[in-house]
Amino acid sequence: MIYPDKIRPLSREEKSEIDNIFKNKFDWRSIFSIVDSIGSSLNSNSDKFDKGGLLERAAARYSTGHINRVENLHGRDHLMDLSSGRLVKVEQKGLNYAFFQERSSNLKPEVATVTLKNHRGKTKIKLIEDHINFDVLLVLDTGNPKTYAVGYIYATDVYEHLVNIRKTDSKATVDLKKLPMDKINFVYRYNDTKSDFYPTSIDYKKQKELLQDSFVASICPAA
Repeated sequence: MIYPDKIRPLSREEKSEIDNIFKNKFDWRSIFSIVDSIGSSLNSNSDKFDKGGLLERAAARYSTGHINRVENLHGRDHLMDLSSGRLVKVEQKGLNYAFFQERSSNLKPEVATVTLKNHRGKTKIKLIEDHINFDVLLVLDTGNPKTYAVGYIYATDVYEHLVNIRKTDSKATVDLKKLPMDKINFVYRYNDTKSDFYPTSIDYKKQKELLQDSFVASICPAA
C-alpha cells in the first residue's frame, strides 16, 4: 500500500527495537501497580483525564528513559528516540477490557473501540491520515487483574484498517473500530497474584480533593 506523507513506515530494524523496548525496558509491574491502586475510582467523565495523565506519567517514569512525555497541539504524547536517529511518536490509550472479556478473561476477537481524535465541535475531517497523529499506538487493558495487558499497533496498520472500513462506510470516523486482535503486538500480560503489585498508601482522588480545598482556602482564607 502507498501511504500518505504523514504516515511513515518503520523499518524492520526499527520495529524490532521498539518491540524490545516495550518488552524489556518497561517496568510494567510498577505501571500496573498504579493501575490497580486507582481501580475504578477515576472512571467518571470528570476524572478520566486525570487517569489518563497518571498512566502517561507512569509509562514515562518506568520506561528507563526510553520515552519522554511531551505536550503538543493534539494533547500529550510520548517520544521514543531510536538508534536509527528516528524520533517515534507514541500515543497511549488506557481502556477497560480492551483485549479480554470481563468475566471469562478470554481474548476478544476484536479490540475494543479506540477513539483516535476528539473533534467535538469541529468540522468533520475527511482525510483518514488526519486521525492518526502517532507512529505507534500503545494500548493498556486496565479492566481488572485478570485482563491487565499491553499491546501496540503501528500507524501503518491503523491506516490500512481505516481505509478498508472507509470502503464500506464513506462517513468520516474518529474511532478505530473492529480491529482484528491479530493486529496487536502484545508485550505484557499480568498473570500473577494480586499480591505481586507494589502497595501505595496514597488515595489519589482524596488527595486531589484536599489539594483543591487547600488551594481555594489559600486564595480567600476563612475569617
